Amino acid sequence: MFASAVVDLRAPRQALPTSARLALLHAAAPGPEVIAELAAIDVTTLGGYDQVVLLQTWERQRHWLDAATQPVLTAVGGPDPGEKDWGREEIAAALALSKMTAGRRLDTARQLTAVLARTLDALRAGQLSYYHAAHLAAETAALPDTLARRVEALALPHATGTVGRAGEGLGAFRRTVARAVLTVDADHTDRNHRNLIGDRTVRSYNTGAGTATVTAENLPADKAALVMAVLRARAAKTGPDDPRSRDQRLADAYLAIFEDAHDRLDLPLQHGRRPVTSLVFDFPSWAGLANSPGYLDGYGPIPAAMARRIADESDLRRLITDPLTGHLLDSSPRTYRPSQALADHTIDRYRTCDAPNCNRPARSCDLDHTQPFSHHGTTTRANLHPVCERDHPLRHEGGWQLSRAPDNNNTTWTSPTGHTYTTTPWDYRPLE
Repeated sequence: MFASAVVDLRAPRQALPTSARLALLHAAAPGPEVIAELAAIDVTTLGGYDQVVLLQTWERQRHWLDAATQPVLTAVGGPDPGEKDWGREEIAAALALSKMTAGRRLDTARQLTAVLARTLDALRAGQLSYYHAAHLAAETAALPDTLARRVEALALPHATGTVGRAGEGLGAFRRTVARAVLTVDADHTDRNHRNLIGDRTVRSYNTGAGTATVTAENLPADKAALVMAVLRARAAKTGPDDPRSRDQRLADAYLAIFEDAHDRLDLPLQHGRRPVTSLVFDFPSWAGLANSPGYLDGYGPIPAAMARRIADESDLRRLITDPLTGHLLDSSPRTYRPSQALADHTIDRYRTCDAPNCNRPARSCDLDHTQPFSHHGTTTRANLHPVCERDHPLRHEGGWQLSRAPDNNNTTWTSPTGHTYTTTPWDYRPLE
């Protein structure tokens, strides 16, 4: 990382060569004065060496700004998470972050401001990165405050560096923190194992160009080994003419397991249907007259050519939209529980949870009445939207309010602090 230094920025230095001025700024404590001078430097006029120094100096300012953000995050989210920790919803909506990312940032801020004061000071001085600070905060969060500070005392000098020794990179610092935790709490490994197992999950990430990555996190080691053993067994070569690489066979074996499971008849229903994936694109693109991207449920936009190929080769639900409005047709049942047609339409209309910055697939959400059914709310397109299990109780427990625009079905969410965030149904029109 960066060594600390005291530099008097009030001394005249306009007459100094740019390299000399940059060296002074690099050694100075980060803050507004340094940022103002850095902003006036044209990177294209610098040589390669000074460009790297400029990058390092800007990075120190970023660490200073990260430190300044921590008490603000704690104030907005509240120092005490409470049972449901509704503060993260405000942060997620205000910063256009996912709930998970907002929660991680809030947890880090609380730990740095309440427990790891020395780490926050080092971040403010630009001596270590936010990633170092966030990792130390995450690894000490489950420890009593006294033990967390002992871990900090052991690990922090390795990140900030000392005279004659540079600070550790993030990978080496992770190992240092692990050793420090075990040093102060010999039982941590077993307890941490149980905690991680409790956080096990599976996630899917859009990696672009019509591909995705699926990860299974925090699985028990023996179960993970079982998964890989089964995949390796199923990934055996089919014959000498099999052109696939070993990695490709493993990926195909993984997909085949779920294709087999999907064909079973005993899978649970979601809103009246077996697990199903929908492919949506407009009529001109479906007919080959245009090339607007399609939308694959659970993934996102895909190229038109790929959408046409999938439509021809698979049994996905194919939904064709009006290219002028970008909307689907409607259905309006009169009962509390929506008909299958209305449930399908609502899910296809929104694609994801209707809460601000929530990307939970609509298929796994509740279909909520924006105006409660018990208060004369109707089971219609205009009054239904998908809300995930986390966001569903926002109105009743989290202090949020919402209203619905009758002309376009936009939903306005008002947070407990009075800030408003507007969400809209999915727009299937092509980008222009």
